[in-house]
Amino acid sequence: MTRHGSRVSAAIAEQALIGVVMLVSVLAIGYLTLSGARLPGRLEWLVGAYVLVALIVCVHSLRAVRARFHGRDVEDRAAREAVDVLPKFGVNVVALGLPVPGLGDIDIVAGRAERRMPVEIKSFHTWEESDRCLHARTQVTRQMAALRANHGIVWLPDARAGWWRRWRGLAASPDVTVAFGSARNLARVARRWL
Repeated sequence: MTRHGSRVSAAIAEQALIGVVMLVSVLAIGYLTLSGARLPGRLEWLVGAYVLVALIVCVHSLRAVRARFHGRDVEDRAAREAVDVLPKFGVNVVALGLPVPGLGDIDIVAGRAERRMPVEIKSFHTWEESDRCLHARTQVTRQMAALRANHGIVWLPDARAGWWRRWRGLAASPDVTVAFGSARNLARVARRWL
């Protein structure tokens, strides 16, 4: 079940291409250096600086690609689990990967009767006051506005939390709740707000 559009795949491919181009350029410069090509003194320093910057960009690009692939794997696995579990708790999965112009996609749209709620899946292992958690909360708030929903959920399927947080969730703001762990925990939290 592929829920991601070609834009996400293109962005991942672009990051991978940047990493490969940088790696090839580093290897080419290394070959020239080892083959005995003599460069003027200052140019050697410039080439050395370029190699260092190219290696840093290469490592950063490849780490970003790895993180995005991990995030996609977590989202796909969690979405499949949610499709199986949520209906057993009386919460319908209205849509998966719903594209919203200007926002990307909403991972899961859950609902009961006429009420809808966005669920954003994140691969975080913890929830703390950080930029990425603030971004996730803002993302859900924008999705709520697009759906005209009163509440939204950020779901962390790989997060570990105590039994109380798993059962009740954590209020990230008055209208956004963080659900931890399995799809059963997500269903309990969603049922409370739908």
